[in-house]
Amino acid sequence: MSASNINLPPLSLAEQLEKARIEFPRDKELDEQLTWLTSRLFNRRDLQKPYGHNNRAPQHALVVSGATGAGKTTTLERAIREREPTLIDPDGNCLKVLSAPLPSPFSAKEFARQLLNMMGTTTTGKLNEPQMWEMVSHHLRENRIGLVHFDEIQRFTTVKTIGRADRSVAADRFSATINELISHPAWPVALVVSGTEETVPLWNSKNMDQVRRRSRFVIFEQMTPHYYPALEASLRHYATKANLAFDINVNDLGQRISLAGEKTVGMALEICREAVLLAAQEQAPAVTLKQLGRVYAARNGSPADENPFYVAYVGKLDLREKRDIAELDQAR
Repeated sequence: MSASNINLPPLSLAEQLEKARIEFPRDKELDEQLTWLTSRLFNRRDLQKPYGHNNRAPQHALVVSGATGAGKTTTLERAIREREPTLIDPDGNCLKVLSAPLPSPFSAKEFARQLLNMMGTTTTGKLNEPQMWEMVSHHLRENRIGLVHFDEIQRFTTVKTIGRADRSVAADRFSATINELISHPAWPVALVVSGTEETVPLWNSKNMDQVRRRSRFVIFEQMTPHYYPALEASLRHYATKANLAFDINVNDLGQRISLAGEKTVGMALEICREAVLLAAQEQAPAVTLKQLGRVYAARNGSPADENPFYVAYVGKLDLREKRDIAELDQAR
């Protein structure tokens, strides 16, 4: 039975809200850089020869960085998924996309094995790391995969990953592996890497010079007031999807949502969706600040006087900064 003949159940409200398209200022920049990346997929190494295997020009990398909760993975997955059908080479063949998170703890050999498994290939334990990655390049070519997305790239930067004595050696090896993927003589691939704030310092290190010169960056920065109208519009959009009215009469709603989401888009949208779902489950006629406040309290355990949806003047709100365990011990 083909996928088109499968009768799927209707999407739940939660799924509908999750799939709702919400755009923010950073999305335009991401789209521009993805266009830059994919527009070079079909460049030829030798302009005197036709496009094909062994005549594809070296590719480039796009680095996407932002705090946990910024919505990097969701935004990237959607953007790449929508772009995949357009990756048609001069011979009329559509190139494919492969997405995978780095394993934790990171091991280059295990990551290569993971990629091979995703492409339907099993390996033996006798292969060394360079042989494994050569197999990866071979099967990327066999499967006509032209764009690869590595998520959670910051997992490479942990002490356990690299080791205290061999950080530079490991970084050199990692850089060489990445460079081999994007400049492989038989089948170079375009690369998207995403991760937390540690990603940019890694990519800008001297060990990554060879790869960095073929890279561009998109930073999912913390939200500024420029984002506030889009946040309020997002909540209104979710309410409409749920057939709920919108009964919130404050002129700083976007700022309140931003504070509740710790100035990250992903967390802010989660709070908006949960508030709409709560209103729908309670069969309330409208979305109000009350549902937003209850969701925030449930997620953070905060009292009413520290809840951005309950206080009268959010500009005076001084939310507690997160502290690690050592700092908490010192405060006792």
